Amino acid sequence: MEDPRDFYSGMANKENAAKFTAKKVKIQDIYNGKIELGSIVEIEEYVYRLFNPKRFERDGRERFLRTMVLGSTNGSIRVALWDKASILADTMPIERGDKILASNLMLRKGLTDLELSSTKNTFFNRIEPAKEGICDFSTLSVGEKDIDVFGKIVEIGSPRYFNDQNGKERKVVRCTLTDGVINLSAAFWDSSCDYVTSLHPGDFIKIEFASIKDNNGIEINAGNFSRVAANKIFKNRLKMLS
Repeated sequence: MEDPRDFYSGMANKENAAKFTAKKVKIQDIYNGKIELGSIVEIEEYVYRLFNPKRFERDGRERFLRTMVLGSTNGSIRVALWDKASILADTMPIERGDKILASNLMLRKGLTDLELSSTKNTFFNRIEPAKEGICDFSTLSVGEKDIDVFGKIVEIGSPRYFNDQNGKERKVVRCTLTDGVINLSAAFWDSSCDYVTSLHPGDFIKIEFASIKDNNGIEINAGNFSRVAANKIFKNRLKMLS
């Protein structure tokens, strides 16, 4: 089967051209079998969540892959964002709660269910912006989960590598974040650690699906099920810094 990331290269005779024209679909259309595997589609939906990108090498070049979930608890579909589409998710940025139009996605069979996958021509339009996010650290309290937090990086520590009690290799980096008034420690684990170690003091970030823990005081935590994004636009959300 042709790799969906390279879908449009070397394409298409007249006989197949209609199949490659993006068709607007709904999530229920996909699961009801109304859309043929391999079809190129566009979908207008809310972003339920984004995950951190995975970086790896294939055929001597760096690749990026991340998962986006569109929909809600009432119905959702996984979208695999490769390379340019993965990077675009941060440069726009796409945020949890945005309503977007995602175009030129391929319907394919994933490991466990149907999924959409980006192609070289995938692009996004924001239809309705998200409104979630905490910009005032004074409102945070221990025990909160699945929240979105904005901040500015003040300091980035060195990553620490260790094996957990099950022998699994883990990594964590601790940073200092500020909302412009209050400085807090933030711990970034595993894939969140990988992302943050590529950033710099002064960067403005958003942590989606963060949790607040007690570590000699309030500490913001982000792990594999969180999403971290750096973008200058986030400065405008931090009133004490803008």
